[in-house]
Amino acid sequence: MGLNDSKILGFLTKEGYPLTIKILKRLRLALGMRRCFHPTEFAVHNEIMRQAIQSQLENGQTTLYGRQYTYQILRQCGIPAVRDRMFNILYEVDPIGIANRRLHITNMPRGGYFVPGPNYVWSIDGYHKLSMYGIEIYAGVDAYSRFDTIWLYPWLIPLLYGSIQL
Repeated sequence: MGLNDSKILGFLTKEGYPLTIKILKRLRLALGMRRCFHPTEFAVHNEIMRQAIQSQLENGQTTLYGRQYTYQILRQCGIPAVRDRMFNILYEVDPIGIANRRLHITNMPRGGYFVPGPNYVWSIDGYHKLSMYGIEIYAGVDAYSRFDTIWLYPWLIPLLYGSIQL
């Protein structure tokens, strides 16, 4: 029938079932009953999402945000955003921003950096998967060539939790 949880709870309490909203929601989801919007609620909900997205864009806070960040912002504002409809509204409201982000992402590889020469930057990392056996390994690599190992340092740590049998 498209009733919200508070109206369902009202009917159940009249019938003599004392529940809370949280318990009702938990039972409803456990039984696989998801809340369906009435067709008139779709238009109202879409308009609420459209106004929230436009106000965020006008403030300049979300001009470079993609779909995932916009979805999170709407959820943090208390608007239960449905992803597919939110994506369609974002395409309608900000087509130029979406095109700019798409071009920016394809031109800039993620994690790319440039080093002027050898021994300018060393990348240091640790390998801790063997720490439960008392072994840790640290290494320094030249960021220019990304293959030259500058130093390698194995570290034997005493086992604090008793002996572990191999």
